[in-house]
Parts: sequence; C-alpha cells; structure tokens
Amino acid sequence: MNIKNKMLSMAMLLSLPIAGISHAEASDMKKVEIKGYTISGAEYLPILGYEEFAFPNHVQWGFYGELNTYGHNVEIPGNTLACAESSYAALSEFLVSLPQEFETLKDLGATRRVYMWVTDYSAATLDRATRPSSFWHVNSGGPMDFSKGYWKWEAVVKQDGSCSIPTKEQAIQFAQRIIGAYKQSENYCDFADGTKSSDSEIDSVICLANQWTDISAVGTTWQADREYVGGDEVVYEGVRYRAKWWNFNQNPKQYSTQGEPWEKLQ
Repeated sequence: MNIKNKMLSMAMLLSLPIAGISHAEASDMKKVEIKGYTISGAEYLPILGYEEFAFPNHVQWGFYGELNTYGHNVEIPGNTLACAESSYAALSEFLVSLPQEFETLKDLGATRRVYMWVTDYSAATLDRATRPSSFWHVNSGGPMDFSKGYWKWEAVVKQDGSCSIPTKEQAIQFAQRIIGAYKQSENYCDFADGTKSSDSEIDSVICLANQWTDISAVGTTWQADREYVGGDEVVYEGVRYRAKWWNFNQNPKQYSTQGEPWEKLQ
C-alpha cells in the first residue's frame, strides 16, 4: 500500500467529520476551483525536536507532502495527514459558502489562490512554542501586494497530536481588515480611464494592482511568544519586516541586519 492510500485509510479510521463534506471528499485532496477561488496546493512544515526550521529547505510540498527539492524528505505522520484532510474539507466548505467579504476581495482584484499550510509540531520538543492556526497572505520575494501571492489557510498539529484548523471567523476578520484599510487609503481605486472612485462605488470597481501596495496598515503585529518562518510579514513600531527564515523571540528591530532573520521593508 503506498503512503497516500495508507494515510487515507488511517484518516478514515480517525473519523474526523466536517459538516457538509463527506469523508470521501475530505480525503481526496487535490487542486480545485470553488466560487472563483482555487485551492492551489499544500505544504507541510515539520518541526523536529528544537531545531531551527529552515525555509524552504525543510518544506514538504504537495497535498500529501510528497515533494522536497532539497533532499530533506521526511514521511508525513498519519495524524498530520488526517489533520490536513480535515483542514482541506473545512476550507472547501468555507469556499462553498463564500462570505461576502471574499466576494468583495474578488471585485477589488485581490488574488484568488488559496494554499493550504500545515505546521507540524508532533515531533517537536514539548517546551517548543507553537504557532496558532490562522489565515494570512504571502507574496514571497516582493512587497506586500494582495493582487499577487496566496491566501494561506494554516492548520497546526501540536505535540500531543491535536489538530487546530483556521475558522471562518479568522478568515473574515482578516479580509475585513484588508478591505477597511483599502477604503481608507486615499484614491484607493482607479477606473481604467484614470478617474477616481468613491466608497459608494466599491462593488463596481476593479482596482489597479499597485494600489494594494499602499495598505501599510494591514499586517500582523510582531509577538515575542510566536514562531515565524521565512515569508512571514509583521509590523513592529510602525515598520514592516519580513522573516528570512524561522525565528522565535527575536525582535525585528534588533535582528534585521545582514545574516539576521528579519529584513526591513520600509
């Protein structure tokens, strides 16, 4: 039995029900488009012991974690794949009943690609701090631009094997912050002919991509008790930083020079 079939069988035994999604649908993870959004893929971040996580060297790509291009392959544990399948089902259900905020993001020209992310602490030491499950955005290798990159739907497997999945409320709150900051920015939308729009016209306007880069108010405030991996963006004392690799309790302001884990974006 190959690893995929083995893990699917284990997931069925674990019996993780998600309302409105059958076990067969939950287990059959694949690229799919729902309500204009595409679940594009998945990646697994296995945290081993207390070692620092190297991004992207330690990442396992693919819905079943079957690919690592850096020779650091590890077998994805059964409980982790079961968590991923449950998370996939929850994400699918979220998109089927798409909240209005995400219809608005589509109208504003935001990216429609969603990527599953599973941070796995099942092999980490018990004293290792864990990331919470969350919904966020990443545009690797460039400035913050919500018309590019991916929405990240991040599930977390903790040391005891428990599975934490993002909630509908988390995703909606994140979308509301983006839309609110976008509306507050001056001349936040442009018509194709160069004329400016107003708040009352937001539903009928397709915004130019470069407007997204002006939303400096949107971001996650750096927290000393949270782990960060390469690509994470935070705001600290009004300044935006991007993580180069895994780090924990390293103040972005103090650790943003060459050879240190943060880079200053503004």
